[in-house]
Amino acid sequence: MHRGITTRCIGLVASNDNPAQPKSIKLCKATFHTRLLDLHRSNSFGPHTPVPVEEPLGGGWVSRDVQDESSLLYTRQRDIHDVGIVLAQMLMGLDVVTRVQDPHTAIRACMSCFLLVFLMLGSF
Repeated sequence: MHRGITTRCIGLVASNDNPAQPKSIKLCKATFHTRLLDLHRSNSFGPHTPVPVEEPLGGGWVSRDVQDESSLLYTRQRDIHDVGIVLAQMLMGLDVVTRVQDPHTAIRACMSCFLLVFLMLGSF
C-alpha cells in the first residue's frame, strides 16, 4: 500500500545504465514522507516545524474511506481511488478537482469530448 498518491509524487526517471532507453515512471514521496506528515498532523513535532499546504479535494472527490473513517487510514481502495484522481488530472488537467464537482461528472465530460474528437476526425 502507498500513502497519499498525488501528481506531485509521480516522476519520470532515466536509466543510469543507458540514458537512450525510454524513461520509467517512479512513485516518490508516497510512503515514508506521507507517514511523517500524518504523524505531524496528529501530534505536532514542534512549533517550528512547517506543515506543507495541501490542495483540498471537493466533497465529491473525497474517498469513501476518508469520509467514513479516519483520514490517517490508508487502504487499497484508497490507493485505487487516488490513482483514479491522478488519471483524471492527467486526462483533463490538474484543476479538474476544482472545476468539476465529482468524478462521475468528469467522466461524462471526458467521454463527450472524446466522442466529439472521434466524430470530427471521422468526418475528414
